[in-house]
Amino acid sequence: MLRTLKYLFILFSVVLTSCATHALYIPTLVNTPNFDSTNKYQINIAGGIKHYELQAAVSPLKSFGIIHNIHYSDKGNNVDIAFGYYKNNFLFKNFSFDVFAGYGIGERKYWDKTKHLEDEHYMGFTVDNSFKKYYSQVSLYQHFKKGHQLSFTFRTSNIDYNWFNYSIDYSSPDNTSSTFNRKDVYINDNLTVACFDYMLTYKYRYRMVGFFIQPGIYINNGPKNELKDLHFSYPQQFVLNTGFNLYFGKRYKN
Repeated sequence: MLRTLKYLFILFSVVLTSCATHALYIPTLVNTPNFDSTNKYQINIAGGIKHYELQAAVSPLKSFGIIHNIHYSDKGNNVDIAFGYYKNNFLFKNFSFDVFAGYGIGERKYWDKTKHLEDEHYMGFTVDNSFKKYYSQVSLYQHFKKGHQLSFTFRTSNIDYNWFNYSIDYSSPDNTSSTFNRKDVYINDNLTVACFDYMLTYKYRYRMVGFFIQPGIYINNGPKNELKDLHFSYPQQFVLNTGFNLYFGKRYKN
């Protein structure tokens, strides 16, 4: 069983990593704590090649929860915190819901080079930006026997850029033809991008440890002008996340 879980984790990490692009914003995992009397404290860990995410959740008071997310990679990072309300045994037994609202900050800083698909020229670009994030999410949970859990989450986020700038350089591979350099700088552009996540999360828990798989759909209303060619917004509509959970509470049940 443990060997199978290890192979699944490696497989899903590779799939997730293969979706990485040169976007100015990368959507984070959706934090789905589903607080109850057995898991008042949680830590979730997910990772891939050159990036990882760390999530934490705590319920200091009945029906009140706090979630915290950190995303880090070699191309930037973001961090956020949210406060919310949850209700167990909502409508019927073993069914719960929660709602959270949060705020975060982040940045993307990197340089990369790609080959133009239509000719032999290359495109090198530098990205440097800073943004604020406002988001809210609603989750519905269903518990099953022996530690299985399934949830659906809808999250909406506004990515408000404090500023961003980028530069683009076009050149031929052998430098025999003319080279065109262009640098476009946007400062305090007041640009806001809306993002929408629809995620299913399957969790399996055994005592204090568990794992999760999170497939879903990501949609954004990024600009449709020339910035779209620079992958201004994360272009993948279908995303897949996976990782491990640690649970802390007064007792355990499966």
